[in-house]
Amino acid sequence: MDLTSQDENCDGYESPSSGSGKDLKNVEEIPSSHELLSDGFMNQILPKIRNIKNKIEEVTKNQNVMIESLQKENEKVEEWNAHNEVSTYMTEVKHYHSKLLKIRKEMVKLSEKSAKLKQRSLKLDQIKQKEDLKQKEIKEKQKQEELSLTAKPATLPPEQS
Repeated sequence: MDLTSQDENCDGYESPSSGSGKDLKNVEEIPSSHELLSDGFMNQILPKIRNIKNKIEEVTKNQNVMIESLQKENEKVEEWNAHNEVSTYMTEVKHYHSKLLKIRKEMVKLSEKSAKLKQRSLKLDQIKQKEDLKQKEIKEKQKQEELSLTAKPATLPPEQS
């Protein structure tokens, strides 16, 4: 179907190509069927398009709000993770601190034992030295006694001649 047949069917107007001369004046005043169709189409579609545009803008705003909210939540989660790591480290520090205190106590005990053992060793050395000295003295006395007990050659008194 061509445009001229469409023009004839629209609202009872004849197209200018139909040949009637009296309608030529009216043709200029009457909008063409194309214009009428496009105006009608636009009148029906534009409100819907504007409505859709408004809804899209509203969804975009809502998405931006959601994005900001998610970013804030992500920051909170990152802070919590950092805090959790610090808490974990603090727990480890407490654990190692208690181990260190136990080791320190053990070292103090060992130092005290070592000092006591050194003192005991010194006392034992002193006792041993005294015993050795007594043994030497006893041996000396025994030698003296043996020497005094051993027969001495008798010396004859000088002869009187």
